[in-house]
Amino acid sequence: MWIQLTKPRTVSTRARVRLRKDLRAVFCRVVVVAGCLLVPIVAHTDDISPILPALYETTNVPTDDVLNVREMPDAGSLQIGSLPHNATDIEVVAFSFQGNWAMINIEGQTGWVSTRFLKRIPDETNNSLSLQCFGTEPFWSLNITQNEILISTPDVQTRHPIQTTSPASDSVDFHAFGGRVTWRREQNVVLSFIAPGRCNDGMSDAIYGLHYFDDRGAVGCCSLR
Repeated sequence: MWIQLTKPRTVSTRARVRLRKDLRAVFCRVVVVAGCLLVPIVAHTDDISPILPALYETTNVPTDDVLNVREMPDAGSLQIGSLPHNATDIEVVAFSFQGNWAMINIEGQTGWVSTRFLKRIPDETNNSLSLQCFGTEPFWSLNITQNEILISTPDVQTRHPIQTTSPASDSVDFHAFGGRVTWRREQNVVLSFIAPGRCNDGMSDAIYGLHYFDDRGAVGCCSLR
């Protein structure tokens, strides 16, 4: 999905400091030992499972068949799409109450597939820091990888080195518990938070499993794909 990105509004140093404090207060509780920040613990405010979002692939679907995507978590519900028998990188953002249906995004809307035909991709893939984040007012989009932030616009792409992640993304399920990423943009260090919870981008009916906030004032959603 291509989203137009315009230049973020300028934030004064004083406002940036105040916003950082507000972000920490609202979205994170921190564990401090001997004055050192160890792990930010993101407060959950909704019913997203702590193991989600995560990537899955289809299993036990015959090669000449497809996996139906339903409007509701019910076999009799309207079919709104389908997945091929060998589909992979399926981002699951929620489970039904009984756990036998999984919510996914398909063609700009949410749908449900039977968990009997899904298998979680190994944790090594799910735990790696690789996110696509986006939002509006103004429109923006950025990709987060292990080492850098890639910001794309219709005219230019810019790369910005990541300075720190907390907790370390290779030791904790970053997508499940959230965390903090600091990166450099020109002369400024940007403080970003990733927080689990249902998120809508305001441009479609899709629901994502991660929020994005930073001290430039950007607020949006993130996807694992």
